[in-house]
Amino acid sequence: AQEAPEAEAPGAESNAMDAHADGAHDAAGSNNEDSTGGAGAQPETNSGPAAGSGQADVDPEVEADLQLCLRLPDGERLQHTFSGADTVGVVREIVEGLRPALRGTEFSIVMKFPRKALEDRNQRLYDAGVRTKCMLMVEPAK
Repeated sequence: AQEAPEAEAPGAESNAMDAHADGAHDAAGSNNEDSTGGAGAQPETNSGPAAGSGQADVDPEVEADLQLCLRLPDGERLQHTFSGADTVGVVREIVEGLRPALRGTEFSIVMKFPRKALEDRNQRLYDAGVRTKCMLMVEPAK
């Protein structure tokens, strides 16, 4: 009867180690929440990965989720998650979708720091220098 527990011990030990490794991964991943709130805060939305990118060898850093804060012309802030492979045009479409009053108006998407206007609608956010937790300002055209 004592031999059976000894035979199970190595397998049980590796399962316990696997469970611990999974738990450590889950715990590390749970700290990625953004707590930017305040008056008028909207629920976070997600555009998901860039649709139809069709690129087989994409750098995971480019594809990483970017949790961004969009500051609208009226001062309201919106949280949204993009992919680094999403383009500036996708950001514009999201802004216009969330604020239909901006459709058909001229506005710029501007990085706060370093201050930089994102003018090329086909440029990927990653290539434009946008990283997670970045604030993008929506400014009326001058």
